Amino acid sequence: MSLGDVQRLRAFALVLDLGSISAAAGVLGYTQSAVSQQLAALEREVGTSLVDRSQRPLRATRAGATLRPHVERVLAALGGAEAAVGDLRGGTSRLRLAAFPSALSSFVPAAIRDLRRAHPQLVVQVVQLETYEAVERLRGGDVDLAVVHRMPGVAVPETGGLQRRRLLVDHLHVVLPEGHRLARRDGVSITDLDAEPLILPRRDTPAGRFRSLVEHLCAQAGFAPRVTYELDDLPAAQAFVAAGIAIVPMHGLTLATLPPGATARPLIERPAGSRTVEALAPAAARTAVADDLLDRLAHAAGAYAASRPRLAQPGRGAPLEAIE
Repeated sequence: MSLGDVQRLRAFALVLDLGSISAAAGVLGYTQSAVSQQLAALEREVGTSLVDRSQRPLRATRAGATLRPHVERVLAALGGAEAAVGDLRGGTSRLRLAAFPSALSSFVPAAIRDLRRAHPQLVVQVVQLETYEAVERLRGGDVDLAVVHRMPGVAVPETGGLQRRRLLVDHLHVVLPEGHRLARRDGVSITDLDAEPLILPRRDTPAGRFRSLVEHLCAQAGFAPRVTYELDDLPAAQAFVAAGIAIVPMHGLTLATLPPGATARPLIERPAGSRTVEALAPAAARTAVADDLLDRLAHAAGAYAASRPRLAQPGRGAPLEAIE
């Protein structure tokens, strides 16, 4: 297989990650027909079908599942090589990190600061992305590392062929007006949310994954959440709570800047709703500075979790749990 076939590999990987040819075409900037032709050409070269087109979302055949991790390693290595060539031409060293918003507003800055102190000539590029897109960008070679999160009951892209470094466990809390009856308790149960006016993000946004989690937990408890406000912006949601007109479930990483008038209580049913925060990197063809950042992210996450005692009052428990 020649380097001219790289787009076929990218099309194959994206079709499986996104579950449809049209979605892959949108990401690649091609027509649906062009992606279908690339996929068909790859299957002819391999000599067998790689994608099962009889079901939706599209899935890999047995042969496709066997080939997929090798394709992902090739794409990751090519992405790293392209970045290295660009750096050599420009005479600079570069590292690209993708991370979700609450990681960027908590422990990631300390890791970047320490990395830059250790490597003064390094150019660090950071892009804010939710988990799904961050994984796609990592697989496509557009970033070198990604900080993502996994929530129970919520699907995430396939991470086979990638190194996973667990950073911390981020527990679910309920943000309440200080005068709310539930604020007098040490913890809040999912059943306590029944009939309460809730703030949740819209379904058709990246934060919609969190809404799915809350709806799943409520369904397990036997009720549907009463969603009074649909807000994607966390500070806005917290402001509504501080005004005394709603309550909102939030993870521990988002609780650093609660406004006056709002308080938080942990979910009693821990670890229900807790999310695992991870750093992802290609399993091969990484640079020493990328490995350095992985270590610094793990250290910064642990230090941040240890420094968050504000909610760790008797009977409550810490909002974050460091991973040894």
